[in-house]
This record gives sequence, C-alpha cells and structure tokens, in this order.
Amino acid sequence: MRSATATRDSKTTQTAEGSAAEGDCTITWSGQGTFVSGGFDTAAQLVILARMTVDTKTKKGFLGLAYGATQSAIPFTQTTVCPNTPTRNDKFAIAFGLLQGPHNFPDPAGRPGFPDVPLPAIGLSFANDFTILGDTFNDPTGIMQIAWDPATPVFVPDPNAARSAKSR
Repeated sequence: MRSATATRDSKTTQTAEGSAAEGDCTITWSGQGTFVSGGFDTAAQLVILARMTVDTKTKKGFLGLAYGATQSAIPFTQTTVCPNTPTRNDKFAIAFGLLQGPHNFPDPAGRPGFPDVPLPAIGLSFANDFTILGDTFNDPTGIMQIAWDPATPVFVPDPNAARSAKSR
C-alpha cells in the first residue's frame, strides 16, 4: 500500500455564481476563494485536503477530498431578495459531500503516532504503469459531477521496493 498527499503548491480557485427563482424570491450566489493544500501553512484560512492511497498489487485505490475554511474567511454569499422582505446575505461553505463514502488515509510519510485522516473518498483504478484511469463520479443527488482525465505519474511506485519514507 502506498499513500500520497497534495503537494505544497497545490491549490484550486472556486467560484460561486448564478441565480435561481424560488417563488417570488431570487437567490443569487457570489464569491470566489483560492483553497491551498492543507497541512503545510498553519495560518491558511481556506484549505483543500487531498490524500490518495494505491494498493500496488491490485492497482486499486482511493482519492480523498475535503474543503476547509475558517468562519471569517468563507468567501461565498447567498443573497435572497423577496418582495416586502429585507434582503438576506448569508455566507455558505462548500463541500464535496460524502462522495462514495469515508476512507481512512494513513500519513504519507509513514511517521509513527500520526493518526489516519478520514476523508470523503472516490475509488480509483490504475493501469499497469500506475496511470490513474480517467473516470467520472456522479453525486447521487444529481447536483455534482467530478470528472478526471488519465494521469500518468512522474515517479512510478515500485511494488517490490521498501517504503522510501523512514521512521525517525
């Protein structure tokens, strides 16, 4: 079993935009935030946690994803405008939801005493050269779709090698 985490320079910019009518009211979403890889900058207020495991024998694994934000840093706003009612501006957080269910991700460095991180996860399949096979995940509610292209690793794991991370 091998595990990995997003790199220090990983980030994603998310934008909330659009509107919908609900009865006589109009709801509008706005805001934008850049989420940086969690676990590196303890002062980061918007983070994305990304962990991956791969079983080098079965070529199966999991990708865990989660957003996090301090309450004061949430960049997204839902504005509700209704006749004869004051306009409401409410902050909202974003989430990946449960995806295909929770999975416990071990510390990628294999350090003793570091607990597993439970994250919502998607199952992955790998080719013989450990390329992540492209696929699509559709949220059961029909609200979200995550699609990814094949990704070939720069450093291919050796199923027969000892872990490169040493215990300290």
